[in-house]
Amino acid sequence: LGHMGLLTSTGRFSVVAGQTYLLKVAPRRTPETPAEAVEAFRFTLAWEPEQDAFASPRILEGTTLHLSLDHTAATAEPGEPTTGIFSPQRSLWHAWTAPGDGWLLMRGGSRGVGPSVTLFTGSTLATLNAVDPVRPREWDPVWPIRFPVEGGQTYRISLDYFEGGPAVAVAEWDLLFVGPQDNDAFAGRLPVTGLPAALAGINLGATREALEPPRQIEPWQGKPHGPIGNTLWYSWTAPVSGHVLIRSVAGSSAVLAEVFTGDRLDALRSLRPDAPLMGLPENVTFVAEAGQTYAISVGCLSGQEGAFHLEILGPPPNDAWTAATPVPPDASEIPVQLFLSTPDPTDPEPARDQFGSVWFQWTAPARGRVSLKLDSWDSSHNPSVWIGERPEDLRRVDSPDRRGRFRAEAGVTYLLFFHHDAAEDSGYLMPLVLDPPLPNDDFAEAIPLTGTEIEASGETRGATAEAGESVRSVWWRWTAPGNGRLWVTALAGEVPALFRGPGIGQLTRQTGLPDGSYRVRSGEALFLQAREGDDPQPVRFRLRFAEDPAVEWSNVGWGSDGVLHLTLRAR
Repeated sequence: LGHMGLLTSTGRFSVVAGQTYLLKVAPRRTPETPAEAVEAFRFTLAWEPEQDAFASPRILEGTTLHLSLDHTAATAEPGEPTTGIFSPQRSLWHAWTAPGDGWLLMRGGSRGVGPSVTLFTGSTLATLNAVDPVRPREWDPVWPIRFPVEGGQTYRISLDYFEGGPAVAVAEWDLLFVGPQDNDAFAGRLPVTGLPAALAGINLGATREALEPPRQIEPWQGKPHGPIGNTLWYSWTAPVSGHVLIRSVAGSSAVLAEVFTGDRLDALRSLRPDAPLMGLPENVTFVAEAGQTYAISVGCLSGQEGAFHLEILGPPPNDAWTAATPVPPDASEIPVQLFLSTPDPTDPEPARDQFGSVWFQWTAPARGRVSLKLDSWDSSHNPSVWIGERPEDLRRVDSPDRRGRFRAEAGVTYLLFFHHDAAEDSGYLMPLVLDPPLPNDDFAEAIPLTGTEIEASGETRGATAEAGESVRSVWWRWTAPGNGRLWVTALAGEVPALFRGPGIGQLTRQTGLPDGSYRVRSGEALFLQAREGDDPQPVRFRLRFAEDPAVEWSNVGWGSDGVLHLTLRAR
């Protein structure tokens, strides 16, 4: 019934339902081919598709279509016109009538060499005329194939597949008709809502109204330039106040978005009337007011028409302290995003150069030392920490020279305030570390020392300042075993300061004698304080106590008779 020939080729034959057929596979051999040689082979049985013939095309209806085509058994019939560099090979025919004047956009993909499309007018193979596709100046990754069409005209669409052999040839096609669009005119603005929001469209065939504000792309580094046209219009009402960015999404054609206020085309006010435009795409940033409706035009240079996709981004949800983002008590890091954040007049730290800010709130699960710090970054990325119910009542609990480090009490809610450059388009993870307090971090928990010759040591890193304490420090307590003098010597780190007093708010710092000792009285408690310092290091020190003798010299001198006179007095 049919002969497929040698190597890889295609054979066709007609079949009858229910009939069994034998397929003979004869290996190709030469006198030199060993008798034991085995040849691998593969063949595909596929039905010839109905629309393989021009006379029986598949009828397409609608403005948005998806086609999944199997070209495996498709053929090219005699008389099919040749377009491009390839002759027809596996063409499948379709018929579609344009619902109006506009554009037919197409895109296709396959698992082989590649599909091809040609659009024709005409009712017979002999009278077909190819419609020339319009090539955009720049490649449109969304809709790379586009044909101008006339309403009411029936077009024949040849979808071909250029690949020889019997391999399975499957292609997927999308077709989209774009006609006149309501939002081509300012009066037909398409409403967009929310944040984030999307601006999507296809500006093929779009026009520019006579009263539209003119915009020009200036010549720069050989890039395309000229007047902006093909505008489509949108309206967007800002749900919140703050910085807003309109930018292209990957895969969008090159377009320019312009933002205006006003409800008449002849009375629009641009939010950046004097900004020079040096190329596309161009991002737009402006400060929006909640409740204000903005008119947004999206246009392009001539020859760059295509599908575009823009996004409208606004300030982060925790832009204000009243909307602080809760942080779980057991969190180990905080995702911080300052991009598009705005300064607020109620912020506890003044905004600099329009730097923005965001807020988080965290409730300490236990008492301890908290560190919010990125060691490899500028310290301005570290937050300041506050408590309070209202902006005017906020009280800072960390210190400016140790941003993000503070003493936490179990159950207390802390407000974490981050601020930095609002134009920064990147976030970061802020580590949150809660360590147990140092054992002698509090004055009331000072480590007791006993004896007359003592060495003591301890950590200062992570020390906190409790209420009534001006520095971050740790404490020791020593009780004098008698009257005498005490020497305090540093073995590592700074010399601890010596205090007398009954409590943290009633301490008096002691001044040593000229020999560096301190006069002490039997039974009194003395407190030693080691500060954390700018470069916290472990501290180690020695205490040495010398008790006064039972008697003391009160007068020593030589008499006129050459005799040494000594006077002793009881203590």
